[in-house]
Amino acid sequence: MAHVQLTPQDCVSCHRPDYEMAKAPLHKQMQKNLYPLQCGSCHDNDRWSPAHFAHPFPLDGQHALTACRQCHLGNPPQFAGTPNQCLGCHLAEFQSSSFPGHGAFQQTCRDCHSTGAWKPATGPHPEGRFAISTGVHQYPCLSCHNQSLGPNSAANTDCVGCHDGVHERAVLDPIHQALGLSDYPMGSAPGNFCLNCHPSGTR
Repeated sequence: MAHVQLTPQDCVSCHRPDYEMAKAPLHKQMQKNLYPLQCGSCHDNDRWSPAHFAHPFPLDGQHALTACRQCHLGNPPQFAGTPNQCLGCHLAEFQSSSFPGHGAFQQTCRDCHSTGAWKPATGPHPEGRFAISTGVHQYPCLSCHNQSLGPNSAANTDCVGCHDGVHERAVLDPIHQALGLSDYPMGSAPGNFCLNCHPSGTR
């Protein structure tokens, strides 16, 4: 009976070599235990491989070098209820960002950021069709995208809202009417209707 009581009850006591030598994924990277020692979280009693655990998002980029314990808190680490959306961990970065005013953006971080690094952000802007990194339209996003018109996309581009003077509707409408452009929208029209004929922001 004494012998039975001394027999280890946890997996790692017998299977530590398997843990140390695991390569897909590496359970012990850079001499740090990035994976918890609660083997039953991913493995069952039938076989060591394949493991049945599937992370809710790919652990690539910087996430591959982040210890599980940084996201899964507690002792033993808690897995259920851990945030699996970017802002669950990166809300502070989102709120503190000064370019170009993230507070008005949709909270879909991966539209612009990768898991490799928070900066630089690439953004989904179609530079090939409408350049904002060069030319006359080098403005912060919210200068052209009117959030009241919908999510940050081409649908909320407010060309007329940006331009004044010769670009005001009171001036534009009669000029285009005189040109006999049948597809020019008189009266109410979405803020981005200019892009129908001026897709790159030029004449």
